[in-house]
Amino acid sequence: MILLTLPVLTAYVGLLRYAGKINIYQIIIPASIGITIDCVLTLLGLFNFSEATSLIPIWLITLWVNFSTTLTMSLSFIGRSKLLAAGLGGLALPFNYAIGERLGAVTFGDPYLTTVVVLALIWSISFPILFMVSNENFTKKLYPR
Repeated sequence: MILLTLPVLTAYVGLLRYAGKINIYQIIIPASIGITIDCVLTLLGLFNFSEATSLIPIWLITLWVNFSTTLTMSLSFIGRSKLLAAGLGGLALPFNYAIGERLGAVTFGDPYLTTVVVLALIWSISFPILFMVSNENFTKKLYPR
């Protein structure tokens, strides 16, 4: 399945770029932050990916790239309010991880509740940051043409 996912993801990002809908840095920076957070949580033992051949599975990396494209489009209304982004980050993102855990995609470290609380704290801070770094003005300042 991953052999199909990577070309489709590449085509999707290419189409977004071609249409002028998104700057490549608006994808790379937030995806890198999310991937880094997941890697650190894995190293700390909060996550365990049994099928991973690397620190985190490739499907999670592609998920982060896909998710990063939504920050400036379908989810952009959330990023307009740091308070809303923090609240949803603290609730929705740990919920998504918990669903993944229930589906067997990841195993949480013990105790379960500690992992969920740590996720809530991390994402209530990090989710607003993802919106900030995906903002076109931020990337223009970071990488002027």
